[in-house]
Amino acid sequence: MDRSFLTKEEVIKASRDFVCIRLATYEDKAEAKFCENLFRGRSGKLENTVFCFLAPDGKTRLTRANRGPFDFRDSNDMAKQMEMVAMSYMGKSKKQLKNSNPSLPVMKNFRLGLNVASCDLLPCVAIVGKNKTEVRAMSDTMSKIAWDPQVMGRFVFCTSIDKNELRTISGMKTSHGIFVIEPGAYGLRGKVIAQFDADQDSETIKKKMVDLADKFVVTTKNHGRHVHEGARNGVNWLTEVPVTDPGSQRAMERMEQIRQQNSKRK
Repeated sequence: MDRSFLTKEEVIKASRDFVCIRLATYEDKAEAKFCENLFRGRSGKLENTVFCFLAPDGKTRLTRANRGPFDFRDSNDMAKQMEMVAMSYMGKSKKQLKNSNPSLPVMKNFRLGLNVASCDLLPCVAIVGKNKTEVRAMSDTMSKIAWDPQVMGRFVFCTSIDKNELRTISGMKTSHGIFVIEPGAYGLRGKVIAQFDADQDSETIKKKMVDLADKFVVTTKNHGRHVHEGARNGVNWLTEVPVTDPGSQRAMERMEQIRQQNSKRK
């Protein structure tokens, strides 16, 4: 889905007039319930992905809900239909939007942010403060950077007021600030590749982040080998709500079989 539609230049360009939401699916109870009301697969339950265009009210469906953008012939068709939908909901003018300061697009928490960054093969930016006020101030600074064309879409962002959430992260010189982290293969660990103080100026941070994104080495993953090695090494990820996607359930069953086989060999 990503290679055929979502990463195509024409779709990315058309998406600028939309609020695009990366679903947490099984990592948020309220969201899982909402998605299940939008779409259920052949199993009759919530499956791993849901795709739909919604009106600004967040309820009215403008396209058929499905596991992906399968109702479009190709990425060009999808982009054209997105442009038509956007024309129906003009909202603020581009001039108004240019002068606005949109919120930082953060994941639900650090744990999920690190894992998503690992899955998406991107660096993770963690904003860690002593309290919500400190986190909000750093987030305001970072939001101006995150939406810059040179930075947009190249990092996964998250926040925390508990430094202990980052206990599996190596290379932290201080306990609070803005940390750019290279996630581990399974999104459970990571290492700091850059760190900024809370009061560092935004232009310095932006230049460094652009440089980091340009130099970031993407390590591709072979799905079968990745799952096998994870099971062999005892890697396990517990979701907030039970996984009901048939394909994911089969993969989990296979991982358990591998774990049991390894246990018997020992």
